[in-house]
Amino acid sequence: MKSAELNENRQNWRMTLNALKRYVDHSGCRLVKQAAFPIVFIMQLGTGLAYAELVEVEAGSQQTIKLEQAARRVAIGNEEIARVKLLNKQELLLQGVKPGATSLLVWAKGSVTPLSYRISVRKAAEGALLKEFSGLRLKASSDLLLLSGTSENMARHVAAREIARHADGDGKGTLLDAAQLPYNGEVQVEVKVVELSRRVLKRAGLNLFSNTSGFSFGTFAPSSLSKVQLANDAISTESSLPVSQALNLVMGAASEGVVGVLSMLEGNGFARTLAQPVLVAQSGQTASFLAGGEFPVPVPQALGQTTIQFKPYGIRLDVSPTVLSENRIAVKIAPEVSDLNFDNAVTINGVSVPSLSTRRADTSIELGNGESFVIGGLVSQSIVKNLDKIPGLGDIPILGMFFKSARLTREDKELLIIVTPRLVRPLAANSPLGVLPGAELADYNPSLWDMLISSDKDEAARFTGLSR
Repeated sequence: MKSAELNENRQNWRMTLNALKRYVDHSGCRLVKQAAFPIVFIMQLGTGLAYAELVEVEAGSQQTIKLEQAARRVAIGNEEIARVKLLNKQELLLQGVKPGATSLLVWAKGSVTPLSYRISVRKAAEGALLKEFSGLRLKASSDLLLLSGTSENMARHVAAREIARHADGDGKGTLLDAAQLPYNGEVQVEVKVVELSRRVLKRAGLNLFSNTSGFSFGTFAPSSLSKVQLANDAISTESSLPVSQALNLVMGAASEGVVGVLSMLEGNGFARTLAQPVLVAQSGQTASFLAGGEFPVPVPQALGQTTIQFKPYGIRLDVSPTVLSENRIAVKIAPEVSDLNFDNAVTINGVSVPSLSTRRADTSIELGNGESFVIGGLVSQSIVKNLDKIPGLGDIPILGMFFKSARLTREDKELLIIVTPRLVRPLAANSPLGVLPGAELADYNPSLWDMLISSDKDEAARFTGLSR
């Protein structure tokens, strides 16, 4: 509200107050005077405070206040928050000392009622935050900071948080982050865990990865991957290991060939899918997945007592997505695959307890909405003893050695993890769901003639869901 409007409102307020006072003074009724006294008192108090003008200043800075009337006296409520100095009859110098709020009263010449100002001293970081981030606001009270408003993206939001956190100079104040992002923060993470047999792939001369046909990859490894040529309908490879000894392998979109190659390998027995979970997590939160079980472990206690603790094993996955912008997602993923190993079992109180063979990784990456990346190089090795013998003859002492054979085979298995994050939104309330696969078969009851004799292949394909 401008100063001219404030003065006009104050003048109208005073006229109303004076009219009420004259009415009360000329009234002969004592009850009227007693009832009107608190009303007059409140209106007198409100004359100076109801239209108090707000003046904001940063701590450690100065600001001038210009008056329309000559001032004869000024007073400030708390000099530890702000100080005021009369420069001349119509100009004041206001200095912010420390963050807080107080009031300033100015008595003009010829006026009994003072003009009131609300003084707000903010921290220096608040001003910097307002200049750099127009959509954010920072409010401070003692050691509590409140960050509110809307951030453009996560990067600018993190920068604003750092500025707000050090607003009090030492960074020890408590920051309450109530700021919002202009886009949805729910992320759906599709994960596929595939196990490959390196021995079988090497025997078949297959290499899973290539740098042709529009498919690109980067490897964080001491060595590079062997090349392989992928044509439109054929694969020509050279005999080599499927994946180098890299810990992390980052590749392009899986829709350009990785999923198809994995499906081909799985269909021919070269690979198998261990798990294919789909997790949904809020931005900045963690979603977990466990496919496996728990095995009991006896734990000796005092006085000969034994308790049982259960240890999880199997496929464990922790995913923490963070939405950076509308099309960029940062994903922190920690996969772990563990198997029971009875070869290295230990005996506790006469009970054989297996150990765990674990393959674990922990990595993070930034990628676009719907893009995929692959983690490879998680290799496990085991030695398998195969015994072939002729039944009966192979069990004869000494002579049975001529009717049986034993060989040791080293089995190398490699774990590939394909992760695809997508931004998702929930369905609106009471919105209809889409048609689920197989819903058209609810009323389909074919006869034996339809199943064996019918030649309408298109009609059968429509009901059975088979591709035509």
